[in-house]
Amino acid sequence: MTAIVIRFSSLGDIAIVIPVLYSIAQRYSNDRFLAIVKEPFAKLFINKPENVFVIAAQTEGRHIGFFGVLRLFFDIKKAVDGEARIADLHGSVRSKILSLLFRFGGAKTASICKARGEKKALIRMTNKMLKPLKTTLERYQGVFTALGYDASLKFTSIFEGRNAHSGIWIGIAPFAKHIGKTYPPDLTKKVIEVLSSRSDIKIYLFGGTNEQGILQKWESIHPNTQSVVEKLSFYDEMRLIGDLDLMITMDSANLHLASLTATTAVSIWGATHPFAGFYGLNQSMENAIGLPLLCRPCSVYGQKRCFKGSYECIRLIDPSAIVNRVLKNIGDRPLLVQKG
Repeated sequence: MTAIVIRFSSLGDIAIVIPVLYSIAQRYSNDRFLAIVKEPFAKLFINKPENVFVIAAQTEGRHIGFFGVLRLFFDIKKAVDGEARIADLHGSVRSKILSLLFRFGGAKTASICKARGEKKALIRMTNKMLKPLKTTLERYQGVFTALGYDASLKFTSIFEGRNAHSGIWIGIAPFAKHIGKTYPPDLTKKVIEVLSSRSDIKIYLFGGTNEQGILQKWESIHPNTQSVVEKLSFYDEMRLIGDLDLMITMDSANLHLASLTATTAVSIWGATHPFAGFYGLNQSMENAIGLPLLCRPCSVYGQKRCFKGSYECIRLIDPSAIVNRVLKNIGDRPLLVQKG
């Protein structure tokens, strides 16, 4: 039996797949599992079970467009051993076409329910239905359950244990794809100023190439602070995240990368909300920092422009709230952030 697991984007979504997929693969060791993901995300499958295989879809090359989807179908079909089952965890046009093609061949298929209506009710400006929705991980589990698998979790981390280190290691990933999910740099700097002033705290800054300049600047002016951008392989970066005592992150992929390594995350939420179902696995809701504004959340993914133009939902989060939540997790008394 071969289970074909389709989820093309994004890095955070793939990270949520892994605890479910690894748990099922370990439980069904006689089945083969083919994870179909975009090529850049294939690196995320660290320490995978031996019966999990990754097919990197070249969605900007060989597998682009309709005929590219057909080529991807035949590429996947070559790797199928025996009967096939299709777990469509994406629900996109591309994944639906693949599911349809395999269904023509007699494969059993199941697709994710995205509950768009419930999410619209969560983010509308009036009469919000502010309640927790089913998590994305639970929706993934539902797809596997429909295919006949026991999808209960038996997952802690992609790594076994942590490497010993002296002092307290804190990671800070201060950026996200959208402005409504990014804590302003001037406020992030205040958080770093307070935490880096303690000699027993070591801060590691995470980000992409586009943020390298500002992270290097913070590294140069704050003690006990180091940017890891362009300095580590992806595996080594994940290994470092797994060794952290705590990670400060936005509503971004970094929250889920920390969750993959069982690292405690203090997450900052602006335009979005954990109730939409994208909170980190096994993370305490007490560590999700957000403001109780009537207009929040206004977006599921954070891409919408603020209707006020001020992004108060994230701009008005006090740096002291973040620092004190961090210190509460590492067992220390609250500190105040200097105003101004």
